[in-house]
Order: sequence, then structure tokens, then C-alpha cells
Amino acid sequence: MTDTGWLYRVPTDCELQRICDSLPSEGNPLRRQILPDILRDWREHHLEGNFLRIDLGIAEQKEVFEKIARCVSTSLVALEELSSAGRIGLAQAVGSARQHSLLGGPDADDYFNETHAVLRELKAAASAAQKTKSFGKEAVIEFEVIQDLGEIYTWATGMPPRRAPNNKGRFRRFAWPIWELIFGGDEKSATTLNTAIRKLVDLRTAATREAQAVTQKSPNTRLELPEVNPSLLSEAAAEAEEQSSPHWGLPSRVILYVAMRHPLWQIETL
Repeated sequence: MTDTGWLYRVPTDCELQRICDSLPSEGNPLRRQILPDILRDWREHHLEGNFLRIDLGIAEQKEVFEKIARCVSTSLVALEELSSAGRIGLAQAVGSARQHSLLGGPDADDYFNETHAVLRELKAAASAAQKTKSFGKEAVIEFEVIQDLGEIYTWATGMPPRRAPNNKGRFRRFAWPIWELIFGGDEKSATTLNTAIRKLVDLRTAATREAQAVTQKSPNTRLELPEVNPSLLSEAAAEAEEQSSPHWGLPSRVILYVAMRHPLWQIETL
């Protein structure tokens, strides 16, 4: 890691312009225009956190990763075995526990779909983590950073991160100027970026395949549940649902958090 990079100072206008210029020409020009502000906020609120909150003993957690993957698999199977009546009962129990309303109709469907998506992603992540040969602090930090950059890139361009022959893809062209300002611009740093992109894409591909397998095994059917008065729904939940956008089955956390910190930017309307 370079001691003169973004971890220790704010980005310059020249650096931010170089990053914006690396994006493909397609995409929303308004999002490209606000991207420097997004990156400044990410550097201030997320980048440092990626370095500070990683436990040095994470390599010793592989047994825990394995247990998580096993338990989540069991939960997914159990959810698939629920009958329509069972789904209704569980949805009502969730609503009762939240002490604001009973989940019903489309809200119950959304709840179960989101739960499936979270569990599938958690299982894929836990499985990938336990199989990683080198999963020390450095590797975890690199993966945390590439996940954030993947979400920012997808928001800015409308395209998911992809690998390309000879490591010259669009996502890498976007990520490299940021990566070298954090980890350095030497050959080792370039190799770790290539590895991080491969891990990110492989994880997303595995999650997508698992989701497709679940869909083929048990096609989703909407439940005909009693309608619920919209006024009974949690205002906070409704607001979060309106502001979030689908991204690999989950909202983009980085963009969502930036939008919450800066409502006047009106990011969700761009």
C-alpha cells in the first residue's frame, strides 16, 4: 500500500477526472457528472473503514465459513419446502414480530424473494471464502475495495463488472487508476487487481448460477394473500424500498449509503 495514496489524503481533481475519463462513453451523463462526489464520499466513509475493521485473524475463520455455508444451505432447502399456507403463516409471523403490520400480497412475495437472494449470496460468499488459499488481512481488504468499486461502476455505467482477455476490460480500466492510488502502481499491485477482479466475477457468477438452479427447481409463483392497507406499512421500509435498486439481487450498499448521507444530491432520481 502506498503511503501517499487516497488512504492518507483526499483525491485531487486531476485524479478524479482521469477516473471519469476511463469510463465507457455509454451510460447516464448525469451519473458521470456526479461520480467525483461519489468517489470523494466513498474514500472518506468506506475506504478507511475497509482497512480498520478487518480482523487479522480472519484466516482462522474458515471453519466458521464452512458452518455458515452448511447452515444457509439447510435454510434454503427448508424455505423451498414451505407450502403456500406455510409461507403465509411465516409471513404473518414476521409482520407480527416487526410490530407494525402483517406481510401480505406482493409484500410477502418481495420478502421471500429478498430472503432467498440474501441467503444465496451469503452461501456463495462463505463457500468462496473457505476455499481461498490466502485469505489474510491484505486479501480481505483488496476484495472489500473491489466489491465497492464494482458497485460504483455498475451504478455509473449500468453494466456489471466483467473480466476481459489480457486484463484489458472496461471495468479494469475504471478500477486501475483508483487501485494504484491505494495499493501502488507496481507489477504486484496490478496482479492483485487482476486476482481481485477474477474473484469478484467468479463469486457473482456462482451466485447467479445458484439462483438459476433454484428457479429451475422451484419456479417462483406469486401468493394470493389478503391485501394490506398501505398505511400500515413501515414508512422506513417503504422509503428504503423506493430508494434501493436491484443489483445482483441486493441493493447497491455504497450508492444507497451515499444517497442517505446526501439527500440533496437526489442520487436515486438520476
